[in-house]
Amino acid sequence: MRLQEKNIAQGVFIYTHFEESNDKLTARYKAERSIRLDIAVEVDDSNCLVEHIGKPSHFCVLPLVGIEKQLAEPIIINCPDFEPDSERQSLMLSGVDYNEENNVITETGINRLIYSKVFPLFEKIVSFLSSNNYGKLYYLAYGLGKIIVKKDNLDDKWYEDNVIKAYRDVLLKYPIAKAYRNESMLNLSDCIIVAEKKEFETALYSLLTSLFPSNIVTDNHEWAQFIWKDQLRVWTSEDLCKVIESKENLTNIQLADRTVIDWYNAFLDFIAKYDERLLKEYALLPNMNGLLLKKDEKVFKQGEHITTFIIELVENLGKDLKPLLLHNEITTVNLDAKYNSQSYSAEVNRLSKSIIDDKSISTDDKVLKLLPLLSIIPNDSTRYEEDFIKKRKRIYEIITSIHQQNEVNSSIDNSLLDSSWKETDIWFETHVLEFLHKVGHLNNLPDGLNSCWLNDCLVSLNVQTSRLNEYAVLPNQNGDFCFQEKLFKDENISDALKDDIFDSIDINYKDILVHKDIDATRFSIVQSKNTRIFANELKPKFANLQNSSSGNFFRYYYHHFPQDKLDKIARYLISILPSDTTLDLYKYQKSLFDISNKILGEEINYTEQEICFDSIELWHDANVYVANQIAEKISEIGTIEKLCLSLGNCGTKNAFELLNHFYDFLLHYNIKYASMSIFPNQNGEFKVYSALKKEEGHIDDILKNIICCLVSKEDDYRTVLIDNQSILKPQVSLNIENAFSFIDGRIFELYEIPTKRKDATFIQAVHLLLEEYNQVTQKHFPKTYPIKDTILIDVVWPQEKREKLMKISNKLTDEKIETILENDAEIEELTNRVNQLENTISQLSVIQEIENKYPGFDFSTLLEILEKEQGQFSLSDVEHNVSDERKLEIGDEGECFIYEKLCAKFGEDNVHWSNKGDADNYQYKRTFQGKDYYFVRTSHDFDFKLNHNGFLFYIEVKTTVGSVKNCRDFPLFFQTKEWEWIDNNTEQASHYIIRVFDIETNPKAYFLKQTLEID
Repeated sequence: MRLQEKNIAQGVFIYTHFEESNDKLTARYKAERSIRLDIAVEVDDSNCLVEHIGKPSHFCVLPLVGIEKQLAEPIIINCPDFEPDSERQSLMLSGVDYNEENNVITETGINRLIYSKVFPLFEKIVSFLSSNNYGKLYYLAYGLGKIIVKKDNLDDKWYEDNVIKAYRDVLLKYPIAKAYRNESMLNLSDCIIVAEKKEFETALYSLLTSLFPSNIVTDNHEWAQFIWKDQLRVWTSEDLCKVIESKENLTNIQLADRTVIDWYNAFLDFIAKYDERLLKEYALLPNMNGLLLKKDEKVFKQGEHITTFIIELVENLGKDLKPLLLHNEITTVNLDAKYNSQSYSAEVNRLSKSIIDDKSISTDDKVLKLLPLLSIIPNDSTRYEEDFIKKRKRIYEIITSIHQQNEVNSSIDNSLLDSSWKETDIWFETHVLEFLHKVGHLNNLPDGLNSCWLNDCLVSLNVQTSRLNEYAVLPNQNGDFCFQEKLFKDENISDALKDDIFDSIDINYKDILVHKDIDATRFSIVQSKNTRIFANELKPKFANLQNSSSGNFFRYYYHHFPQDKLDKIARYLISILPSDTTLDLYKYQKSLFDISNKILGEEINYTEQEICFDSIELWHDANVYVANQIAEKISEIGTIEKLCLSLGNCGTKNAFELLNHFYDFLLHYNIKYASMSIFPNQNGEFKVYSALKKEEGHIDDILKNIICCLVSKEDDYRTVLIDNQSILKPQVSLNIENAFSFIDGRIFELYEIPTKRKDATFIQAVHLLLEEYNQVTQKHFPKTYPIKDTILIDVVWPQEKREKLMKISNKLTDEKIETILENDAEIEELTNRVNQLENTISQLSVIQEIENKYPGFDFSTLLEILEKEQGQFSLSDVEHNVSDERKLEIGDEGECFIYEKLCAKFGEDNVHWSNKGDADNYQYKRTFQGKDYYFVRTSHDFDFKLNHNGFLFYIEVKTTVGSVKNCRDFPLFFQTKEWEWIDNNTEQASHYIIRVFDIETNPKAYFLKQTLEID
């Protein structure tokens, strides 16, 4: 096996040859076979290895092209006995070495056998290159630095253990790396190879040449590309950090060509740029004694402009700063923690605190000891804020005014930071705060002191928020001193929203808004109040509640506050108008305010105010409340005629204009109006919207008069049709065709009943239709028209009437009959007056009988009470209105009203009505608000039993037609048996009385819980 140098056309190669016969190959091929092997490296004219990366490195007579993608080798190998795959692109190096069945070596076994002969040849070449100082020997490490990646036909574990390791072991035996210092050859195990990112490699290499000049190689970058880490010193920046940390002290670092401080600054600068976190992970930073510490040591700081004098001063006070400070010659690294003027100022402050905390020193002695510091007034505006300088002056003034130390002179000094006075200022400010806390109110301050002085005093003391919550010293808008956390900033809230009226619903902004002379921002009063917030806080006060925990039941819901309070506040709110008169909001709010003044009259006594706010959220709930008040008042008034009177005889046109403005307001703000009795029918009576219909087109008055004669008042067209002057129109409508159809069918139906033919109202209807209405046609009246003459004769002109008219005609001349017809109105008026006189005489007779029977009895008072409770009536109706039947009728109507309300709120299945029957089983029937109710009188001592969420409630309903305003004029009657039933009832239940007012006009219900105990 010889080593030779051979020149061929492509270059110069150093190679060696091996050949020997092999039994395993002979057995496989059944013929004498040898292993033939050549190993070579290429060199250039400078005796340096030539790179062959990416070129064919394996030959089997011809180049095995493609194997370089499978194997990366540091040498060229030629062997005719290699066994490649069929495409000659990879060697068979995976699988078993022997075919046990045939007892012959496999292709894989042949290739592995050949490889076992490579390494002695490789070592021979390495030895030759090392001893003859060939250059660029780092190419001998090509392919040896990384773990093999799995390739086709390659067992990577076998290759790593038997090929890579064998190559590495050869290279470790010989000096093949050129030293940095004297270019002598070094063994790889003695070298330090820098393996770092490209941007940091040069700097780290430079640092290591000063620290380890004998171990650094010349071609470091090239070696780093191929070298492996096992058994070698391949260093990164972190490895250098570990070595430096092991030195423990700056004095233990020895360098050949640089001063330690110069090199160390360069080292720290490099580490800071490489990864500053390493300064916290390793002890690399020297203190002033040279000891190496980690950057994040709690007590480790960097001095800034620290003079020897300061260090000695603090040391004399009992603290050595040298172990705590970064070495003063280290300039390339900055610590987050600094020791500077702030630090020694803190020492001054700490010493001041020790005086303050010393319980053995009296207050007077503390003042004397601290007074020199408190009397220092700095004047360097470049070092101190102007406000701080003013504060120091102000504190001096406060000292002299409170403690009467006028003889103490101030001094000027600019060396300390403002923090030097922290503890003394806190101590002094506590005294001031205690003084103000005892004062309690602006009016109690000493003469000459006011809110502005107080603000300036607190600002100059720089009182912290926490202290303002220990002492109540900030005035609210009532002048009371409060805690800071209780106060809010006033964001231009109008005084109108701070009125005392809101106290009744727990909103009092003067109590919580800081005084306007106090700088809210300066005292960290960040929570603020503005008009929008006011609106949001107001909203829940008006909220409708489902549960009864708050009581205050009205308008079908429970509320947090009584109705009178909320109504009053709502009326006040609508007197506040948005200041921008161009807004629709202003237009509608002004409209509501004007409507309220006119409808509610004296109930509204607030003057108009303006506020700079343009969102409906402030007014919405108040609008609903006032709209309900207006609706209740209109409902109570009852008719257009009475409304005109209440408005000062304003006339129907003006009344409707006012109503339409109100309807427009309700519509614009989507306020529910369906249940409000505020819509006039064509009789001028106010009804609920759902009970009315729209007149589509025009229905002649004579047709309406006819219908009036044919139906009850509830079904009269003028009763169910909304007045045409209303801007709101129901969806359901009636037109003239409906009138034709109804009249035709009704007259035909009633005519078939003989007794009806003598009914005066039916006669009047027939008369109006057949004698005065000139448009009775077959088309419009298909039932009546064919028999109209018969109906006319049978109903309007029966035989008796015709005979009477003949008698009149015989007795009176035509001239007299004409005179009677011409003066018909006057004759009717005289007849009415006669009837009125007769009625008056009858009433006087009744009164006379009562007064004769009961001398001195005040009948007029009784009459007034009865009218309030039962409604207006004639004296001749007294007996009816005080009868049991009348009382029963009123009570039944109240129960109908409450039944509908309870069913709507709790569900019909949960409501048991004691007196309720049905159409198949009843004693009598009542019609209430257009709906029929069937009654079966029982012996129950309660009207309703209600189940709700597992609880049982018994309800007694007491009803009157009178208004709640006159409730004191009529009593609430209970039978003895009703009280006894409540007392004897053992069920776990609550008992309620529901008092119903205005049952026949605008019903309202009030809930009263019964609590009765009888011993």
